[in-house]
Amino acid sequence: MNTAELIADIQTRTPIEARTLVHYPRILIDPCVVPLGSTDDKEARAKNRFSVTHLYCPDGLPFGHYARLQIAYLTAEIVKNKSAGEYFISRSIRKFFQICTGLNPGGATHQRFVEVLARVLATTFYFETLATPMSVLSRGRGALAYRDNLGSFGPHPQQVIFQPSEALTQLVAKKAYTPIDLRALQIFRNEDLVLAHDIYIYLCNKLFKLRGPKAFLTWSVLHKNVFTNCSHLNLNQFKQRFRTALGLIKEVYPELKDKVFADTDDGLTLRKCVIVSVEKDVSKLIRVM
Repeated sequence: MNTAELIADIQTRTPIEARTLVHYPRILIDPCVVPLGSTDDKEARAKNRFSVTHLYCPDGLPFGHYARLQIAYLTAEIVKNKSAGEYFISRSIRKFFQICTGLNPGGATHQRFVEVLARVLATTFYFETLATPMSVLSRGRGALAYRDNLGSFGPHPQQVIFQPSEALTQLVAKKAYTPIDLRALQIFRNEDLVLAHDIYIYLCNKLFKLRGPKAFLTWSVLHKNVFTNCSHLNLNQFKQRFRTALGLIKEVYPELKDKVFADTDDGLTLRKCVIVSVEKDVSKLIRVM
């Protein structure tokens, strides 16, 4: 779907109805620590009120749309598959791309998606190359049975197998995740506004958890302590990009216009609100695929 169609769909169907409810680990939300820089021992530690955990990624998490989409979808898989072990995600990377983005992959975009996937959670997934020859796979199923589901970067068909790390599984078991709508992330990807991903996920988490009727955060706190990805920007640049991204989010969710207000000089005012209503019974959730 294009942006206009996705916005209309969000405003007419719930994530449950559209089968687009996914989750995001809170340990990556406040502060927003994607990309997660690698340390000398290639282990990054994050701490919040749930626990202390270790996220391992050899080169640090990549920056961009694909990282957010993949992290959200893979976390949702842990929520739905409560038992430990490996999860079958998709018949091919091409199919996984379509699930995450809602689009068909091209040459450059497909390659970038594969590169990001290889870094997002380096110890929690792997590609399984099928050893069975294509001639055997296609036999009895039609000559074109597997042609549309092959990863275009290698000679063999590949499945995406997800093997969550113990630390991430423990966090999810403690419900340390925030429900979000995959369609919203797809809109921000279409509009090429990476900061909108982080603000949207942050608001889904923050507005729901507000203890009082409202909260206020200064621009300085947002810049230095919450959206740490933007530390390379000066404060005025950050304000401008933040307001642009927030404007797009309000187009998607008009109900936020009187719930979230970014003042030009002072900061961000938040009023308690639930952006993404979710089904409490996780067993009723339907796979996105």
